[in-house]
Amino acid sequence: YKTAWLKCHYPREYMAALLSSVLDNQNKLASYITECKRLGIRVLPPNVNESNLHFTVSGNDIRYGLLAVKNLGRNFIDEIIAERINSPYKDFFDFCKRLYGRNMNSRAIESLIKCGAFDGLGANRRQLLAIYKTALDNVEYESRRNMNGQMSFFSDSEAAEESTRPKIPDLPEFSASELLHMENEIAGMYLSGHPLDEYTTFSKAIHADKTGDIINNDSGMYFDGKKVSLVCIVAKLKTQLTKNNKLMAFVNAEDRYGMLEIVIFPNVYEKYSALLGTGGALLFRGAVNLKENEEPKIICDSIASARTNEDCKNNPVAIKNTEHFQQNYQMQAVKTDTQKPSALYLRIDDLNTDKYNRAKRVLDIFDGRTPVIFYLTDTKRKVKAPSSMWVDINPVMIKELKYQLGDENVVAK
Repeated sequence: YKTAWLKCHYPREYMAALLSSVLDNQNKLASYITECKRLGIRVLPPNVNESNLHFTVSGNDIRYGLLAVKNLGRNFIDEIIAERINSPYKDFFDFCKRLYGRNMNSRAIESLIKCGAFDGLGANRRQLLAIYKTALDNVEYESRRNMNGQMSFFSDSEAAEESTRPKIPDLPEFSASELLHMENEIAGMYLSGHPLDEYTTFSKAIHADKTGDIINNDSGMYFDGKKVSLVCIVAKLKTQLTKNNKLMAFVNAEDRYGMLEIVIFPNVYEKYSALLGTGGALLFRGAVNLKENEEPKIICDSIASARTNEDCKNNPVAIKNTEHFQQNYQMQAVKTDTQKPSALYLRIDDLNTDKYNRAKRVLDIFDGRTPVIFYLTDTKRKVKAPSSMWVDINPVMIKELKYQLGDENVVAK
């Protein structure tokens, strides 16, 4: 009740405190920032003249905390905040000069540039990345010269500063996608936009699921085996060779609401692997895989390219076809969910065979209450698997088991 009251009457202060409490959890950060947007509160990027240690209220908005930026030590952040009390930083060179020798290093400066903390101080990020090392060298040179007493008593200090100030090159700013990539690299999330902004029409048209809803599952609608469709970008891709010398993949897929791992078995990977390296948003379809004390995973059964807002505008027929396919997919999922077999039968020669190990690896990925029974052809007997190997039947798992054991050796009834 108390937190509800705070959120209602002091939403900015409440959300700023909430964001500051989950700096090490990217999924929760993304979820809470999405909630800020829903409440009409902007989360502003880091700024050397305005950001504090944690997320703080800034007018009607919330300002990103410097502690969430990579490569910034706590001591350096304290120095930034303490020094600007005297006066705001006028520009990039003024910042470097005033903080020289106070826990500042080139990695920290590069991180501040990449996350946009110097935006609005007279130079764009491409320009600053081109000259920041020269600026730091010049500040160091000037400091040593002053310490050695090489400055004449009558020298013009302003002229001396201008002589050490590097000239800013005439360079255009990075593209929007490059800026977003840098922000995500340094701040752990996208600050000035999101790569999926140009796919919103498509996501709405197919009623795409949200990673945050699946992870939190407050509604309880995402049960094991539930069919879902996600419009995501590939944040990380890892491939692995199976014992059959087939490649499978594990994808960290990200949307505005969080990140989920998507497991792609060899038969699906072989068919869709070319799409994973395109760099654009992808439509992943598959089944939710729930295991106790683990974050949900998605077992993928198909991948397609997502369509941009411009594509949707110029080709409405294609979107209608996608919607129609999506409706059929969801209807098939409902049909599958309502026809629950009483047991899963797997035919193998013996429990001490490679086929048993291959089947067990597939079963270990899933979880559920449907018994698994092995029929051993060598001894012509049935063996019920321990309950830890029981599963909830879903098409993706059945398809993979048939691929590993042969179609005729997998029966659910």
